[in-house]
Amino acid sequence: MTRRSRHLALRRNWWLIASLSAFTAGMLVLMGTEQVVPYTTSRSLAAQTQADGAEKARAIAVARGVGGSNVSNTVDMFDIGVVHTVKITMDPLQYDAMITDYQRDGLKTWHPATVVIDGARLDQVGVRLKGNSTLLGLRYSGPESPPNPGGIAAIFPPILRSEPQKLPLLLRFDQFVPDQRYQGVNELALRTSSFGDAAQLTELLANLLTKESGQHYLRTSTGGVSFNGSREGYVLLVEHPDDYWANRMIPGNQEPALYKATPGASFRYVGDEPALYEHVFNQQAETKSIGPRPMIDFLKFVQESSDEAFAAGIADRLDVKEFASYLAFHNLIVDGDSFAGTGNNYYFLYDPKTKRMSIAPWDQNVAFGLLGGPRYRPYYEDGAVIPEIGQDVENIDELNDGGTGLGEENILMRRFFDTPKYRELYDETYRELFETLLQSGRADELMREFSAALQDEAAARHLVPESAFDSAAAGKRGFLASRMEYLLTHPIIAT
Repeated sequence: MTRRSRHLALRRNWWLIASLSAFTAGMLVLMGTEQVVPYTTSRSLAAQTQADGAEKARAIAVARGVGGSNVSNTVDMFDIGVVHTVKITMDPLQYDAMITDYQRDGLKTWHPATVVIDGARLDQVGVRLKGNSTLLGLRYSGPESPPNPGGIAAIFPPILRSEPQKLPLLLRFDQFVPDQRYQGVNELALRTSSFGDAAQLTELLANLLTKESGQHYLRTSTGGVSFNGSREGYVLLVEHPDDYWANRMIPGNQEPALYKATPGASFRYVGDEPALYEHVFNQQAETKSIGPRPMIDFLKFVQESSDEAFAAGIADRLDVKEFASYLAFHNLIVDGDSFAGTGNNYYFLYDPKTKRMSIAPWDQNVAFGLLGGPRYRPYYEDGAVIPEIGQDVENIDELNDGGTGLGEENILMRRFFDTPKYRELYDETYRELFETLLQSGRADELMREFSAALQDEAAARHLVPESAFDSAAAGKRGFLASRMEYLLTHPIIAT
């Protein structure tokens, strides 16, 4: 990233930096985004997708398991009233390789393990590290790690290989055993706490409210994870977007395609060659027959269509109601590290039946004012300004994955808001979600329900102190009250 791009990033994301400086001096601008490591050195996304499938096929061929099934259990993995139990057993040599690969080369490699969830056993489950900023404490804490570059990377305390219960992980049940799933799920993220949110109420509440708002959502629950006999660590169990998840969100005879933004991605059309989009998006679902073309064509239309053509044709290419809900929801709950703010942490799904895109969230762990405060307004709203910040953020590239879009205005949001009928749709959706989720007390009610159910068990298992739940819930209630008080004066709500 050039110095000019860093400066633009600071101008656009001033509120992130200011809030982080108050929270803990100089913490990161981009929180919790995931660096996707391709399975091939090819720059073609179509080739990358095909290589992903080939890699899995090779791994399956040499795995001990012959075939798998959908493993059931009497305990629903996403029962929010249960603190679930996850036990992972991995050959120590495999575990050492997983850690060394990341510390030495920055690679998140898959390794087989036995996983027992609430008493149900699954063998040859693929396990790898997951995350970006959440893993910086591991990246530079090993004997084969590169020198710590300082800046953002120096903020995070070391994560030791002797404390595997603190590692954010991704489980893939069919990585080594074809067709193996658990309760219909193929990929499960184990999310560790961040930003001092030991009870992880932030992401849990945000994910539950996402479902209530009618958007694409990720089922979420809590659990205690132990790794090779370690003590338990507290995690969120989050359904991870993949082809199985995409089919659940958009059911039908044709599989949808799923695209994930890379950290710091520039949401722009840069040409027809898929290789040009290496730092824009990765195709996640293994829908090789579709490939990256729909996403490229969508970017081209958004950028190059006339105002008249955009207004007339965007609804044929984008689920505009769902998109308005996404933007309104993330602005209401102040989740600035999203497509609605920094342009991070999102997926686009392409439905081959309707030939339309829709957007889905990911990584909502800085919502509810952790980085923005109750008076937050996104930079593209009328009257919102972007103050100059006369400082630099050292080594922001550590979280940027080669993207150059941090200092850019998002062209899709700008054109969406500049089209009167879609600005009206956004305003209507904003008011509706404000009333149904916040003003009605539903957010507070939901938080009280699940925190009461989880608090005693989490404390009894020494996962989270009771006081952490109490303070987190009190903080959320205080924020929600302040946010509603401010929004009652907001032009969209007050009109």
